Amino acid sequence: MVLTKFVFAACAALSFSIASAQVHETPEAARLQAEAQRWAQEQEKREADTMRSAKRSLQEKEAEAKEYVGKTIWYLPNASASERVRFYKSIPPSSLSQDPKFLFTPLTKTSFVVTGVVMPPPLIFPVGEDEYLLEIRFPMARLVT
Repeated sequence: MVLTKFVFAACAALSFSIASAQVHETPEAARLQAEAQRWAQEQEKREADTMRSAKRSLQEKEAEAKEYVGKTIWYLPNASASERVRFYKSIPPSSLSQDPKFLFTPLTKTSFVVTGVVMPPPLIFPVGEDEYLLEIRFPMARLVT
């Protein structure tokens, strides 16, 4: 019985000294910690700069898009074009969407009036990496494929 109490007391004393032990910094550990902290601060600054740049870019795109409001634009289909203008029946999740449930193509030469500027919800692309969409009105509904 005495032996059990001694072993228990020794274990309790050992766990106490392990729990209260402190890590003493070496100059190398302090240097590495300071370097990691500097790197984290630089990373935060880069991310903040990127967000500011993206917001500025988005504002520039919006201003450019608003220049079209009220203008009449003519569209001439070109079957051999490598890059096509995308027309959407409703607002897609991204202006880069190729989803056929949103897309349509006018089949004949036609005009349309730009009535406003719309930005789709940024479900796919981060802020600043998507384009504004122009809201348009065709003179007649005969053009949908």
